[in-house]
This record gives sequence, C-alpha cells and structure tokens, in this order.
Amino acid sequence: MKAGDLPIYGSLIDEKKEYVLVPKPDSKIRSYLYSIITPARQSVVHWYGTAESNSQKSVKFVVENSMSVYRRIEADPVILARGGFITVCGLGGIVLGSKGGVLRQIAYGSLGGGIGTVMCYPTCSLKTIIYAWDASTSKLLETTERVKRKFKE
Repeated sequence: MKAGDLPIYGSLIDEKKEYVLVPKPDSKIRSYLYSIITPARQSVVHWYGTAESNSQKSVKFVVENSMSVYRRIEADPVILARGGFITVCGLGGIVLGSKGGVLRQIAYGSLGGGIGTVMCYPTCSLKTIIYAWDASTSKLLETTERVKRKFKE
C-alpha cells in the first residue's frame, strides 16, 4: 500500500460545498498585543527603510570614489609604492612606541607616517610646512597684539 492510497489523503475539500470565511472578532488580548506590536513594527520598518537608503547612498559614494582612486593609480603607478612606504614608516613608529602607552604609540606612529610622507612628497610637504608656519606666525602675532592692547587699557 502506498501513502497516497490512505483514506486521509482523499479529497479533503468537498467541491460541491461552498465555504464562507467568517472572521472571528478580536479578543481583548489580541487587541492589546496589536496596540503594542503595531507601533514597534512601524518603527522597525521605518528604520529599515532609512538604513536601506543610507546604504545605497554609501555604496554609490564608495563606487564613485573607488573609480577615481583607480584612475589616479593608473595615472601614477608609483603612488602604491609611496603609500606602502608611508604605511611602513607609520607602523615602524607604532612598533618603536610599543614600550610606552597608547599616547606614545600614537605620537611615534604619527611621526613615522609624517617622516615617510615628507620623504615621498618633499615639494608638497615643503609647501604645506611653509603655509602652516605662515598661518601660525600670523595668528601668534595677532594674539600678541590683542594681549598688548588689553594690558595697555
């Protein structure tokens, strides 16, 4: 005997009979649960929609920027070697500062990365240093003038 021959697998729905769906009225417990679950579900759906739109924006941003980085690398193939050298200098600074605390590691890592950057991009570094020097000296002179005026009064 096969499983399909069993009497329980016969025609479950009587096709001659017409069925009507009659909904049951909600109970007090079900109404209470709906009042709690519905706002939570709506807030989750709203959060999910916001997260989805933000993710799409982020993916679009990453794709656009990765293509510009790719074009820049193709235009200047030495940039990867320079980036690697700067990274190794920064990691070397972190290793040198490993016997100290976290602040020492951050300081040594920053110094190592800065030295690597100066070695790879000397002209840009010189322009940046000159700009920073001029900006800081002008601010310092401006501050000293304010202090002098304040003490003269």
